[in-house]
Amino acid sequence: MIVCGVIAEFNPFHNGHAYLLEQARLLTHADYLIIVMSGDYVQRGEPACMDKYCRVKAAISAGADAVFELPVTVATGSAEYFARGAVAALDALGVVDYLCFGSESGDLDELRKLAGNNFRSNHSNIRQFSSNGSLGTELPNNILGIEYLRALNYFHSPIKPITVQRQGAGYHDTEPQEGTFCSATALRPLLHSLSDVSFPYDAAVHSQSSQGETKADLLHRLSGLVPDCTLPIIREYYTSHRYLEFRSISDLLFYHFIMHPSEDLTDYFDIYGDLADKIQNALFQKRPADLLEFRNSLKTKDIAMTHINRALLHILLSIKKSDVDLLIKYEYCAYLRLLGFCKEASPLMNMIKTSSKCPIITKLADAKNILQKDQLSLLEKDIAASNLYQQLSLINKETAEFPGEYRQPVIIASRSSSFNF
Repeated sequence: MIVCGVIAEFNPFHNGHAYLLEQARLLTHADYLIIVMSGDYVQRGEPACMDKYCRVKAAISAGADAVFELPVTVATGSAEYFARGAVAALDALGVVDYLCFGSESGDLDELRKLAGNNFRSNHSNIRQFSSNGSLGTELPNNILGIEYLRALNYFHSPIKPITVQRQGAGYHDTEPQEGTFCSATALRPLLHSLSDVSFPYDAAVHSQSSQGETKADLLHRLSGLVPDCTLPIIREYYTSHRYLEFRSISDLLFYHFIMHPSEDLTDYFDIYGDLADKIQNALFQKRPADLLEFRNSLKTKDIAMTHINRALLHILLSIKKSDVDLLIKYEYCAYLRLLGFCKEASPLMNMIKTSSKCPIITKLADAKNILQKDQLSLLEKDIAASNLYQQLSLINKETAEFPGEYRQPVIIASRSSSFNF
């Protein structure tokens, strides 16, 4: 039995992701594909465009055999923490033979050379590297790929890496083009337009090309950019959920600052003295009009905007340096939470049960009997973060069911499942 792992956000799941899964299975001759996927918040430091259960359904419908959640503590961390958390999860499963990841380079040997250098992951030699001659200011998949290689080495993992060259649009391309592999960056404005109700201050993110289009128009355009099997999932999701983004947390974040004016912000993950001072000065010297103005006032040439996003999100979700230290104590994997699997993958699930090096959570109500107290405290961060996401995303809380994390079962589906919300 050959098992290949893929690390992903699927934010949203699109044709490029389907291609990656197809290539992962083809290149490794894998019998099964296991996904380690970010939950309801992503590495850029903002809410995902759709909740994790919707994205799990999309992944399974497009070929994934099992999906495990990457805990929010590392899913919202820098590339190094993100990679270590995800690789640790794949390694802890005890069944994974390969890790397949996408890269702008497509050249594993060159990525290995860079992984062996003593660099920080924002250094120009990584940002500018691409074997196909495409130079740019930032190559995020190369950066993550290098960190995956370093993480495999850090854990002395036997998992063998393999990379697939990114096809079609670049990571930051903003215009969707039918018939190509569109970037997730270009897809998200279409999803925003598709949402029945969104936060009023989100209107600025609409792309010019999507304004004024009907839902039928938007779905038609999406049909060329996402796998056919995922389009009904997307359509159904946005009949009852808002599109969430960074600005969606604005009121909650400012409420936190108002209620905790003297808080030591340096306790939070990704916040150090200079940034803490900037946050305090921006809050109390001049009241910002909105979250984007506030965030932009913190930007300097020495700190990336994504770092600021992550830092502010960590405040809202109460992710502290002590939480990360605790996770490191468990070698970056304190538990494995199963979100969904394919019925046809029952042999894989049976093998994981006997091979896993970490407790596997399939039912949250049982977690307190499986985990130690400090492991449970980390899991509770995931639960609280996802419950908050659901409260923000549901359009009509009076009529829509809010199951909460404890009432959400593991998704079990066949390849041909027709998912309902």
